[in-house]
Amino acid sequence: MTKISSSATSIALAIGLVVAFGGGVATAQGRASEKHQGATSTSIGNGNSHRPAGKVLTGTVTCSVHGTLVLSASGSMTVRANLTPFHGAACTASSGAKLRSGHFTSPLVFTATTTTTSSTSSTSTTAGPGCAPLPSGAIGDLTGGAIAWNPRPKAAASTGISFTGGSATTTTVNGQLVFQVTYSAGSVTSGSFTGSTGASLTMTSRQSVTQLQSHCESGKTEIAFTGTLSL
Repeated sequence: MTKISSSATSIALAIGLVVAFGGGVATAQGRASEKHQGATSTSIGNGNSHRPAGKVLTGTVTCSVHGTLVLSASGSMTVRANLTPFHGAACTASSGAKLRSGHFTSPLVFTATTTTTSSTSSTSTTAGPGCAPLPSGAIGDLTGGAIAWNPRPKAAASTGISFTGGSATTTTVNGQLVFQVTYSAGSVTSGSFTGSTGASLTMTSRQSVTQLQSHCESGKTEIAFTGTLSL
């Protein structure tokens, strides 16, 4: 009887140790899991809160550009564009920064204003580009543009871009008469290249003048262009 009792006690003690030890392992694993999850969440939170805004580049930059210039019958103009690589980086910066490409996140815009003459009660628009024929001579300033540079976030965006001293004309390229818009000055309100001097923009249509005038629809002429932008 004594031997049987001792054996039973030993077995019960062993089972109790296993149960206790197993519970400890489960508890430890649960705590480790909670700590791991907490660390992951914190890490993600820190990553978002400390994401770099990008270096503000100084000096000047010149880029190849292509996009769409939309002329409306009211005299307004909208420019949407990308800065595209051509056998290398799209842009050359005086600071030496390697900007592979970029794009306008906000378009450049010129909105024609209207004036009313009280004696005749008529409304007229200020000088600006229209649908047809294509404008010639001085045109309105472009404002409100913003460029996101690539690679990001190494380079801070340029915002509040504007161009002044605009003119529209025709020129001959590869034997065909094309439409060209040039701006001789400009500025950047904030971000990269703020306060740069010598800003300019040239846009040359990819189609001939005849082709452009024959594709005016709904009071708008959409002009695909290539050109050069400097800030």
